[in-house]
Formats: sequence, structure tokens, C-alpha cells
Amino acid sequence: MTGKLKVGSIAPNFSFLTPWSEEKNVFYNLAEGKTKVIFFLRYYGCLICQLDIKTLRDQIALFKEKNIEVFLVIQSYRETISNNTQVEDWPFHIVCDPDSHIYKKYLVKAGNVIQFMHPAGLLKLIKALSKGHKHGKFEGKETQLPAVFGINSKNEIIYAHYGKHISDIPNNSTIINSIA
Repeated sequence: MTGKLKVGSIAPNFSFLTPWSEEKNVFYNLAEGKTKVIFFLRYYGCLICQLDIKTLRDQIALFKEKNIEVFLVIQSYRETISNNTQVEDWPFHIVCDPDSHIYKKYLVKAGNVIQFMHPAGLLKLIKALSKGHKHGKFEGKETQLPAVFGINSKNEIIYAHYGKHISDIPNNSTIINSIA
């Protein structure tokens, strides 16, 4: 598959284990009949991702008010998450995909050095550092680009955003207004 998933496409289904359980979860089953949003970020140790994850945690009520189920896909290993956080730290579904199988299903690709060094990414990096975030374990692809998908109750993509650089994700209000 090449290109990008488009609005109107059926969202690919996938299964995953959480960092704290050996029970296999199936995406379609976890949010059956609900609107959902999937965020694709890089990995847990990434400073920019830490800032995005904190923002998502802080604003999760905006999604819950609209009954939107939230999934976060990152390229970290389950052990990285379970060794550094508690299940209570995650008010949304955390999906560890260190081998990028789900990224491939959603056609979320890595970028290049120019997209990695984009000025907006550098500004977000400085912001993360100024808020006290510290870089953690390197995992996944450093040049991985982000993406966000809104999916309706019939598993159709109703919103698709592929990042143009490493910090290019829409703000949560924009996402919610596009899918709710």
C-alpha cells in the first residue's frame, strides 16, 4: 500500500497488548459503536512526544465530554511504559508498536532530516525542555512523522491528518470539532 488513507476509507483493525496485561485487545472491539481518535507519535522518551502526551492527558476531558475514545500509538516497548509509569497515568488507550506494524497499516511513514529539524519541531523541543521534560530511552525511528485519525462508529475514517514534520499534530479542539 502506498499513499495515505483518506476520509471515507475503512480504518484498519489491529490487535495489541497493553503494557500491563497479556490479554490481547482488538481495536474495533474496544470502541465498538463509538467515535474514536488515534494519535500516532514517536516514542515515550521523545521530548516532543512527552509534551504532546501531557497535553493529551490534561485535555482528555474534552474528548470524554463528546464520548470519543482515545488511542495513542507509540513506537516504545511495553516494558518501557510499564517500568516508568502506572496504568493510572494513562486516561486513554496506550498502544505500543515498536515494530511499526500499526503505523504501516495506517500508512504513517518516517520523514527525512529536514522534517526532523523543522523549526516548529525545534521550538516544541525547547518548550518541552523549559517545562522540565527529560529525554528518555531512544526507541523507534527518530524521523517518524506523527498522524491523527478520527474514526466514526462504523469504523470509517472521518478525519485524517498526516504530519509534515515531527511536531505537526493539530490541537485537540481542532480534532474534536472535526469529528464530533
